[in-house]
Amino acid sequence: MKTITPYSREAIIEHMVQWFLHNYESVEENTPRDSGEWVYIHGEPVDTGEELFEAFDHLFAGDLIEAAAVQLEEDHDVDEWVPVPRQEAGDEAA
Repeated sequence: MKTITPYSREAIIEHMVQWFLHNYESVEENTPRDSGEWVYIHGEPVDTGEELFEAFDHLFAGDLIEAAAVQLEEDHDVDEWVPVPRQEAGDEAA
């Protein structure tokens, strides 16, 4: 049984959208190409809904998670989402 929270539907969806955008980006942002093909050096492409369900299924109802995935698809014209590159511990910032 899902826990009922005092937060609005819109706030919950926005939280999931912002979490996703913090962790994933368009493949076009930082993924290099080799002979016209993407080289996924930061991680393979992900399915928006699957990633949201994996991260939030234990917290929120499925319809809220689906709504967040739909909002991402409607608000962003992205064909492929990939993990955002992260600086490794010990790496110096450029």
